[in-house]
Amino acid sequence: NGATTFSRNLTSWRIADGANLTDMFKGATAHTARFTCDDADDGPPSSCAEAPYPSSLAHRFDFSETVETSGDVVISSLDAMGKATDVQVVGSPTYARHVQAGLNAINFTAG
Repeated sequence: NGATTFSRNLTSWRIADGANLTDMFKGATAHTARFTCDDADDGPPSSCAEAPYPSSLAHRFDFSETVETSGDVVISSLDAMGKATDVQVVGSPTYARHVQAGLNAINFTAG
């Protein structure tokens, strides 16, 4: 289906009654990694909700548009969610592209 990297929220899509949704999400690995739906392959889109982050993630930050890198080393960042105000980064954080569901990540040790 060619949609392996598609991972957008579809809950507001208007689907005509009787539309064939068979295998709509089959093979859409980025979508199924980010969302859970009533049926993993068929949806429907209105039933898809963003999957919860694993409890092992102590903090969730959004650096998606505010990170400056030099190669894979983070030079500066700003948390768009405003929850990283008291985090002190220890060492040299690295920037990893396309870690999960097409999303990027910053790896660091917090002090």
